Amino acid sequence: MTASTRPSDAGGPRPENQRKRAEIRGPRQALIGMMAVVAIGATAFLVLRRSDASFLGLPPDYLAGASGRVPAVLLAGSHAAAAVLLALHAPQGRAGATIAASLMMAASVVLIVSMLGVAWVPALLFFIGFVELLLVAGSTPRKSARRKHAPGR
Repeated sequence: MTASTRPSDAGGPRPENQRKRAEIRGPRQALIGMMAVVAIGATAFLVLRRSDASFLGLPPDYLAGASGRVPAVLLAGSHAAAAVLLALHAPQGRAGATIAASLMMAASVVLIVSMLGVAWVPALLFFIGFVELLLVAGSTPRKSARRKHAPGR
């Protein structure tokens, strides 16, 4: 069933149908899922009690200090808030998702620079942040198909 044949997408005077028709749902739902998974993963990182982070490709003392906990709190909080805002169709949802994805990319770059090398976890975080930014761009509502032309054209 295509988007144009759905009864819920029919045009009319109700603005909620206009919004549904203009929005691309697939990327938005994928973005909500990715945001939720990253928030859960960052929360799991926070409760991880193992002091040896070598299996993550991080320095051995990274989990012991606050250097690993502060970015995890920022990532968990920003991604959870963005996922909730997107799920509630709040107007700030896409901006929150952009900020959360940018934060994750910045944290991975700082981690790579501070380790003076590339491990698989920071590279994966950077890639996930980039994919999230692409999904934000893909879930941005389209302009109306009807364009108003100036008279005389």
